Amino acid sequence: MAVHGRCLGFSRASDQVYVLEPDQQEIPGQPKETFVSTYDVATGNVLHRQAIPVEKNWRVSGIHLLPNHDTYFIKYVYTDPATYMPQDDYDPDIYNARPGKYVLLDRNTLKTQVGPFPYSGAAWPQFSPDGKWLFTYQTSTGRTQQVIEVSTGKTVLLLTEQSNKRPVYRCCFSSDNKAVALWWYVPATKEQLVEVYDLPDMKLRFTQKLPQNVRELEYWENNRLYVYLNPARTGPQKDIIQCYSMEVGESQLGEPCEEKLFEGYEQQVSTSNRIRQYARYDGDILLQVSRGTPDTRSPWWKDWLAWLDAKWGTSMSESKSGVARLRIVDRQTGVLRYELKPLLEDWNFKMSPDHTRVADYQHGKLWMWDVTPASRWPWAWGLAVAGVLVMQLIKLFCSKRLVRRA
Repeated sequence: MAVHGRCLGFSRASDQVYVLEPDQQEIPGQPKETFVSTYDVATGNVLHRQAIPVEKNWRVSGIHLLPNHDTYFIKYVYTDPATYMPQDDYDPDIYNARPGKYVLLDRNTLKTQVGPFPYSGAAWPQFSPDGKWLFTYQTSTGRTQQVIEVSTGKTVLLLTEQSNKRPVYRCCFSSDNKAVALWWYVPATKEQLVEVYDLPDMKLRFTQKLPQNVRELEYWENNRLYVYLNPARTGPQKDIIQCYSMEVGESQLGEPCEEKLFEGYEQQVSTSNRIRQYARYDGDILLQVSRGTPDTRSPWWKDWLAWLDAKWGTSMSESKSGVARLRIVDRQTGVLRYELKPLLEDWNFKMSPDHTRVADYQHGKLWMWDVTPASRWPWAWGLAVAGVLVMQLIKLFCSKRLVRRA
């Protein structure tokens, strides 16, 4: 599993964006170097480009910008060619069963801050909002959930598959970083459970059955746990994916409350294309992401521009290799702030902390869009005011004529 180029995130001030460049390979399956580049948001220029340090027979398997915007979490996996076959890279169970480790690197210098620490989980862990804890799920030696203290590599909670239930691949950290909710499935009854543990002592607060047909344990914000359900009702040619939230108390979850703004859907538009829409929050905004496209065909002129781009190294054509569309909605009012028309690379895109930019990395190019709502032009406001004044004058003139006639 080679590391692919992607956008890692923005600086805290939203003036820089960090990109993981594609591997440069000498032979198939053996990456030479992996780079992290820093781009200036205002100009699009590369400020600096650094190679991630890699030891012999190790490979960069995953990299994440932690919530503090100053630290990279990097997972390495052991790839001794005398022991592991290149074709094993594409078997997740074999790949994740290899010896692994992680380090924390300073974003500016790529110098090691802490680590390395042993790490056997998947390359895509979930982090608490403050970046102090990570959750990982792995299946190479039985289904296992772990919660790890990032700065020490210490496993503070380890839960494994049991005879009557098994752990599921997702968790939810509370927005105040004081608890974590873990997801379980009971095969015999097809029930789904949630276990809530307090941080940092990992004391079990309670275990409770979730609503039927839960498909995703999604968020835990402001003491409410959000879950998506499998389609329970259908609309015109669509399966509706409902979202519910429940208050998290000291001993149990509250009654489910439907969240219409978070509602998603699935729609089959062809034998090979299925649209899925989900929502995720980001502060005071809601990001509605549609994965899949209603029409996968491109106009002839777009294909022609893409061909010229490939020949001349230009950027005349829009990004069209992605599969996701983005709508930005105000969470309080439900009003659409902005709709991004170009296709994004699924969940690979990042939004700046000030909610003014969206960045996406596709096929060696960084794409960036200004997503601030378009302001009305001053002259448009002037015309509106002038129109109101003219109408009032006409109304006043007509009323005086009527008085004179009377």
